[in-house]
Amino acid sequence: MYSHNSEVKVGLFGFGYWGRLYYKKLAELEGVKVSYVCDANSNVREFIPDNTSFFNEPEKAIDEGGVDAVFIITPAESHKEIVLEALKKGLNSLVEKPAFLSSSDLNAVLSQKPSNTLFFPGHIYAYNDMVRSFARSVLESGEKINSIASWRMALGPVRKDVGCVWDLLPHDLTIFDLLGTGMPVSVCCTGYYPLKMNHEDIARCDIHYASGLVANVELNWVFPYKVRRTSVITDMSMYLFDETNKDLPVGSIRFDDGILEGVNQVAYNRMTTNQYIKKIDSSRTEPLMNMINTFLEAVVTDDKQGDRDEILRAKMVIPTIEAVLRSIHEGGREINIKAN
Repeated sequence: MYSHNSEVKVGLFGFGYWGRLYYKKLAELEGVKVSYVCDANSNVREFIPDNTSFFNEPEKAIDEGGVDAVFIITPAESHKEIVLEALKKGLNSLVEKPAFLSSSDLNAVLSQKPSNTLFFPGHIYAYNDMVRSFARSVLESGEKINSIASWRMALGPVRKDVGCVWDLLPHDLTIFDLLGTGMPVSVCCTGYYPLKMNHEDIARCDIHYASGLVANVELNWVFPYKVRRTSVITDMSMYLFDETNKDLPVGSIRFDDGILEGVNQVAYNRMTTNQYIKKIDSSRTEPLMNMINTFLEAVVTDDKQGDRDEILRAKMVIPTIEAVLRSIHEGGREINIKAN
């Protein structure tokens, strides 16, 4: 847990659902003061404590706020302008995913980022202990990954500014990155629009890597049940991550334990795979708090490389999603990814 003798002052941009969650987590930390909140909607002022200043305009907040770092939790289309203003003033900045909606915006920010200021594009699944246990188990096995499949579905949140790809796929790409997949080289994706709005509500993607590995992802925010699952198949095992399973969130199955023989029996449809799953130990600390702590620790220790991994991840995530959306718009055609 972050805690230092010297107080660090922060500003918060955006006070919607996620902004309020960030505010709550920051208020729990010793040595952290939320000096101000900035939101275009003046009505949110009534939900902010009296000892916290309120601004409507980002430029004014940045000029007058007097803080050490800012958290930018506004709609993605507004990130670039706020980040550039903050970095110009030397303010360390954490930006909620997606950091930007184009590689050109990311590159514009990186080209103007001062070397002594942190720019931290937050990818929360990199701070999820269950995901880290899952990825570590696969990597430490030394087994070659043959395929990855991921399902990310629920009823909502349906957003107006982006579709399910920008909203959900960064999480799966983060998990794949932790598995050591590297930069994807191409994608083939289809999208569906059952709500008849401007953005895709369902997407199915094949993400290709230079090694020949293909990761299959299904995204859906109009599904009646919450599903957060990823599976990895190697020559010898199956590894499972199921975030909604309280009893067995991370596990593995050895193929030499007899599961393949079992599913080939006549009564395979009455068999449950649970009897073959070996639980992998993992903790359940709060990923958002872990990410906030990591960022603030880099701020107070003046760790100028504290944002390196997150910037590299953004350089992978953003061009990949650009290619995914282009593939969707072109009817599922394979699109090569242009690395930053």
